[in-house]
Amino acid sequence: MNEIDMNAAREFVYAKLRGMGDYSFIKGEDMSNIVNELIRIDSVYMEQIEKADDGLYDDDAAYELLFEGLRTAFPPYKMWAMRLTEDYMDAIEQYLDDAGAIEWE
Repeated sequence: MNEIDMNAAREFVYAKLRGMGDYSFIKGEDMSNIVNELIRIDSVYMEQIEKADDGLYDDDAAYELLFEGLRTAFPPYKMWAMRLTEDYMDAIEQYLDDAGAIEWE
């Protein structure tokens, strides 16, 4: 598995979300903060599963943590939290796969 460049991951996810056009109403600084928070939550989850017995990433468990964390951290965008979480998960998976950082079971 390859080392992950978190700055490049942030930039990639930010560009993907911005490029969709669906979030043009979210100010640039807010979108940057949203991406940073999603990556932070995901990183905490990754640290937790690394300590677990099987160490497998559970998409459903990760989604719940990301979704709830986003709703809590950004109340003005809570009605968009589900969509943002799904799009984040797709974008970060694409980045990680392209970087060779995912081991598929």
